[in-house]
Amino acid sequence: MIEKRKALDNKRQNKKQPFMQDIDFKPIDNITPEMKALFAAELGPGRFARTAYRLREQAPIPDQVSEQVLLGYNAYKDQTLIGTISLTPITIGGKAGAGLIGPLLVKEEHRGQRLGSALIEKALHLAKDKGLNLALLVGDIEYYQKAGFERCPPQRISLPGPVAPHRLLAYQITEAAIDTYQGEARAERDAL
Repeated sequence: MIEKRKALDNKRQNKKQPFMQDIDFKPIDNITPEMKALFAAELGPGRFARTAYRLREQAPIPDQVSEQVLLGYNAYKDQTLIGTISLTPITIGGKAGAGLIGPLLVKEEHRGQRLGSALIEKALHLAKDKGLNLALLVGDIEYYQKAGFERCPPQRISLPGPVAPHRLLAYQITEAAIDTYQGEARAERDAL
């Protein structure tokens, strides 16, 4: 019975997601012109004013420091970039061990096929592999709660700019991690 259920589940998954079988996920090793074009197309010029962008831009320039600052994955289909996600190591209240996930970008024509979910999963595994305890992002709880994110407790963590409190979300990589962090998030050289 269990074998039949597993076979049926595998059949459903393969039938449901044939698109994902053709996706090649590659670690980000530098910001390419292709990535910059995706950022511009999906986020527009307003991205520079967003608080999460301001936090990420605090990170040391990747060309000047080790690769630990530039973390994330790109998703390719037929060698064309169709999605990306980044992870920026941050400190919160001066304490290391946290990361800011995002931006999560998927080209419009590839949305609704679970690529965003797959990229989030990749970023969370990366955060865990890097020894982080907590992952933050700014986004809609309705989308990200499927991956295990929850709203940050009010007034516990702040970003360097305005953020609607209900959009600041956390994923606890280690149990009760949120209870060990308080203060302003900053992207710093020694955040890992």
